[in-house]
Amino acid sequence: MLETSVQVVVALLGESLLMDNMEADLRSVPDLSIERLSTVLSVPGLWPAVPHLILTDLNQLHQRTVLSYLERFPDTPMLGIDVTSHRVITMSIEPYTVRSTEDLTAVIRNKTLPHPEPKTPRPPVFSPGVADRLLRGALSSP
Repeated sequence: MLETSVQVVVALLGESLLMDNMEADLRSVPDLSIERLSTVLSVPGLWPAVPHLILTDLNQLHQRTVLSYLERFPDTPMLGIDVTSHRVITMSIEPYTVRSTEDLTAVIRNKTLPHPEPKTPRPPVFSPGVADRLLRGALSSP
């Protein structure tokens, strides 16, 4: 019986040297499929696949571009890489409809009050070792 491996689609957002280096490094990982996303949003139907993860260089992108991709792929985690501080920052979007001060107050309370931890842990997005390889590649690039 043949074992099929799941290709993890990683999208690289940005045109920086860091993203070029990340692409070269990550293309050597067999269970990753690497796609480049333009910093200029175009026709949504042109994207080849919904990525499992988006990587971006925080020192190169305008926040509107990042926000546009978070809105386009709300269930896709985004990792922002800041090579100057050697940090990787996770970003996500959680949209709320706010039509009044009461609505805004409810969102503020929801985001600031302590919440109990979920009883069931979230399943991993990647197979074991893939996240380590992603981070190792991101943090070792110039």
